[in-house]
Amino acid sequence: MKKNKLILATIQKQRVVHEMQRKIEEEQQKADVAFQEAERIANIPAKRKRDWTILNNAIASKQGKDGNTAFSAVEYESLPKRFRIDDGEVTQGPFHKLMTEANGIDDNSLDELMKSLEVKSWAYNDPTTNEATRVQFMSAIFEHVVHMFKKAGKDSERVRLSIQSKLAGSFVKANGVVDFLISRGKKTVCVVEAKDWNFKKGSAQSVLGMEVAAEINNEEHVYGVVTNYVEWRFLKRTDDGIERFSDGIPENGSTRDDVNRIAGRLHAILDD
Repeated sequence: MKKNKLILATIQKQRVVHEMQRKIEEEQQKADVAFQEAERIANIPAKRKRDWTILNNAIASKQGKDGNTAFSAVEYESLPKRFRIDDGEVTQGPFHKLMTEANGIDDNSLDELMKSLEVKSWAYNDPTTNEATRVQFMSAIFEHVVHMFKKAGKDSERVRLSIQSKLAGSFVKANGVVDFLISRGKKTVCVVEAKDWNFKKGSAQSVLGMEVAAEINNEEHVYGVVTNYVEWRFLKRTDDGIERFSDGIPENGSTRDDVNRIAGRLHAILDD
């Protein structure tokens, strides 16, 4: 009997010791995470933090219970000037050069892409019928552009295409979903469909996605696309502002040439 009691007491002590060790390890992990987060925030450039503080204050009225604001809750007009694209198209500089000097994609890739779009055109008829149909046509372009990196053997393991990708900031008090997220390593393109052809609303969501991605990856340059498949607005985020370059696939235009140009611009962003 005494022996059994001793064994039971030893087991209970071991359990208490293990539980204490577990709690100590948990607290240490929390401390490590907090230290890493503090260190990460300390390394964010001062101007970027100032701008993000202004952004947080501007969208604070839409905050949820978790203290963050959903991308979809923000109206374009509520964004501070630094985060708007009211000044029109970019006319000079690296982004303008990248967009205007972008080559179309190679003939084989374009042929494959056009076959995919022809099948979708036969199946769905009008690519602009509704939101779900537009996504079908957009995704074909994104899929083929991403696949080009595999065929070329260029960082294929680092090129990713995600649908309905959630992004959540820490310093940037915003979170939400972008319709497509295209990445190559730390290079990121946040794609938002202009639902109901509302490009201002779509731009606000893409801009917030770009700012969160800039924080997550600690990158100054993040790209965005706002599109309804007919109109395409390519965006570039820098610490000085948001630049815009527009293009399109006219419903009655030279579809092959237009698709080639759009796909080529997207490929140029990822390949830059």
